[in-house]
Amino acid sequence: MPTEKIAHVVAFAFPFGAHPIALLHLMQSLAAAAPTVRFSYFNTAGSNHKFFSNLGKNSCPNIKVYNVEDGVPDRHALSGNLEEIIELFIKATP
Repeated sequence: MPTEKIAHVVAFAFPFGAHPIALLHLMQSLAAAAPTVRFSYFNTAGSNHKFFSNLGKNSCPNIKVYNVEDGVPDRHALSGNLEEIIELFIKATP
């Protein structure tokens, strides 16, 4: 018995600047236009919490949100330099 393939779109946000917001808006538009397509949105836990905490649970039922590591070691005191934060994130991502 053949199984039906489900279309799947994956987005990995670069969590600095306006990139994650623009990508999320694009995914929401696509998800609304294609309700049978599965969408996976990858971003840091902090960004995901900020963006999705105000959305209703059923606002886009075909978008699944995943957290990725931000690369900041436990108990690491950040210098406040954005370049340091970006470098830690890039080192942590595959």
